[in-house]
Amino acid sequence: DKDIVLFQMKTTLAHNGKTIGSSQRSDWPWLPGDMYVPVEAFDFIPLLQKAANGNKGKLMPGTYEIRLEMKPAQRDAQPIHTTLTFKII
Repeated sequence: DKDIVLFQMKTTLAHNGKTIGSSQRSDWPWLPGDMYVPVEAFDFIPLLQKAANGNKGKLMPGTYEIRLEMKPAQRDAQPIHTTLTFKII
């Protein structure tokens, strides 16, 4: 018996170690074992776009980190997270 699990989704964007943007989504549904978590569940593309718009459409040089977190909404659990890092020269 599988139940739908609701997750809190959090996206954080950092540039050279400083947080420059973040977003959260509440109650994102997920069926355990039946689907992957789509990239659309996180808001890193709009966060990168906003950062680029502040610099004439280009990301500033430096190191960027995108931290993606998921936490079950109705359970006392630790968040699941991963960090993607890339550098703009």
